Amino acid sequence: MQSNPVLKICVLAASVVMACAGVEQHTGEADQSIIGGEPSDFPEVGWVDAGTSLCSGTLIGRKTVLTAAHCSIEGARVTYLLASCYDPSACPPTYHVPGTFHRYPGYSGTGDWGRDTAVVILDQDFTTLSGVTPFRIASPYSSSDDFDLDDPIDIVGYSCNGAPGGGLCRQRWAQQTITDENYNAMDISWDQIDHGDSGGPGFITDCVGGVIVSQHILSRVDQKYDWIRSTAEDLSVHGCFQASCGDGLCQSPETCSTCPGDCGVCLPPPPPVCGDHSCNGSETCSSCPGDCGRCAPVCRPGTDDCCNDGVCRSPLLCQKVGCS
Repeated sequence: MQSNPVLKICVLAASVVMACAGVEQHTGEADQSIIGGEPSDFPEVGWVDAGTSLCSGTLIGRKTVLTAAHCSIEGARVTYLLASCYDPSACPPTYHVPGTFHRYPGYSGTGDWGRDTAVVILDQDFTTLSGVTPFRIASPYSSSDDFDLDDPIDIVGYSCNGAPGGGLCRQRWAQQTITDENYNAMDISWDQIDHGDSGGPGFITDCVGGVIVSQHILSRVDQKYDWIRSTAEDLSVHGCFQASCGDGLCQSPETCSTCPGDCGVCLPPPPPVCGDHSCNGSETCSSCPGDCGRCAPVCRPGTDDCCNDGVCRSPLLCQKVGCS
């Protein structure tokens, strides 16, 4: 990617972190890609563009993006955008919405990984604009926040310098392993994998557990759940496996019957069709024996369909011929 005198790409180099905010910038290796994993396409993960810096961010609410605190300063105006790479000429952003940047309280700068978390409050409902459903985040109120050692955790970020495809910043994914954790942060293995872009998510299934802030460190979000919710003032920010009828998102366990406002009105059942292996509606053994079974014959007194083959026989004959 050609250099831009205005834009400073925020990368996690192999030996030192380049912070996303210009006031906390460090020198790093320019030819290191960020994640050596597989190309990916998570629409929930996009760019947080602060003008002089660029980080990854994850949509966690209709108007809320989760990222790293070192990506900008408190109260800064930033832009959240989706694009397949960061090159306005080659990959124009599909969607972009401005918002306001808020750091986690007490964040003191580079190295304060446990508090290196931030949210961007967007000016516009991003889900309505793009159709992207937000990720849910870990909270201390459910068992999903138990990040145990040796558990797998997926990270998503953007590879910039030295990345495949001509050096354009492109989204990549890799599965890591949790190697250490404390109340506010967790370490992950990276072995032959390089690093995730600052602000990118570390998630288990569809639940964001941390924010990538250093070469192998994630800032945990479960202990910051209450702050994230109160700062965002976004009712669609949910903990893992939680849902709220009326937030405009159809999320499990919501269904069309339990929450038609979010999931839509349930469609009526299809009319019965002979041959669908279900005896329903007006179907009978005579109108649809394939679904309802063969009708029993009407036998004269003293006889019976004792072999269940549609033949009326006397009990004595049944005993004599037997039934196969």
